[in-house]
Amino acid sequence: MKKMPKQKVQQLIRDNPHLAEALKKIKKEFGKLPVFYEELSLDMLGQREYNIIYPVSSVLFVHAYKLIGDEPKYNVIEPKLTAQEEKLYEYILTKITQIAPKFYDKKKSHFQNLLTMAKETVKFQKQSAFQNFIDKYFTEETKPVISKKTFDKIMYFIKKNILGYSIIETLFDDPYIEDISGGMSGIFIVHKIFGNIKTEIRFETEDELDEYLFLLGDKMDKKVSMAEPIIEGATPDGSRIAILYGKDVSRRGSSFTLRKFEEHPLSIIDLVRENTMSSEEAAYFWLCLEHGMSGFICGETACGKTTTLRALTAFIRPN
Repeated sequence: MKKMPKQKVQQLIRDNPHLAEALKKIKKEFGKLPVFYEELSLDMLGQREYNIIYPVSSVLFVHAYKLIGDEPKYNVIEPKLTAQEEKLYEYILTKITQIAPKFYDKKKSHFQNLLTMAKETVKFQKQSAFQNFIDKYFTEETKPVISKKTFDKIMYFIKKNILGYSIIETLFDDPYIEDISGGMSGIFIVHKIFGNIKTEIRFETEDELDEYLFLLGDKMDKKVSMAEPIIEGATPDGSRIAILYGKDVSRRGSSFTLRKFEEHPLSIIDLVRENTMSSEEAAYFWLCLEHGMSGFICGETACGKTTTLRALTAFIRPN
């Protein structure tokens, strides 16, 4: 648990107008500002009340809060496009679609390629206003002139909506989230520190939800349909997704569950250090594996079965 220095908080507020706007609303609702943290830790487990903000990226922040006797809440604070920026977003996206074949290769989904394509469609503001005038009106193809800050903001949304997971991309980027599930009742997460939380993100219509399930199916190179309403698979980044499509297979309608891939899996040492298992239990599993014994790792959803199995593989002889 590491609180953010006051100077750094002030700098973030200056650099991110959407954060400053969100803080005004939070102060009006709670009567005080949230505490900023650079990192979260297991020391925060079980707190009855909290009101905090932590950064996920340079422009993306999470407001997590819980009042005594109330359910925990999770709110994403991200940039918003102005009407003019929306038009630029549509323009750049259209141009990228047109020139995409020039950049086609096996790594076409990489953000760097998308960034290169986007830079082909605009001109950046320069120091000289006269040079801007020349570039805008005396070139073979007139391109919009935008600031680097606006371009980065637009690329955030292109990455989110085209390469990422769209409506839940902000949740996917949060390193403290393990599971994401959603349906018409809302979108829920399993947070490493704060447990099960209902987010403020939601689908407005069933058609919007179904369209999103098609997108998730594409991530796994699988087709979601009434003929195949139950789909399970993995994405290229290693995340696992389960999809239920339609009311024929689920009374509550379409839904999905996404288990995020751990970039840095917990080792057996981590499990012992965090008291998930004792050193004696770890030694017992080691002896079992060394002598060819069989066993089961059982438990409810999101209790750590896969994490435990992955950690225990360290006891398997390489040969």
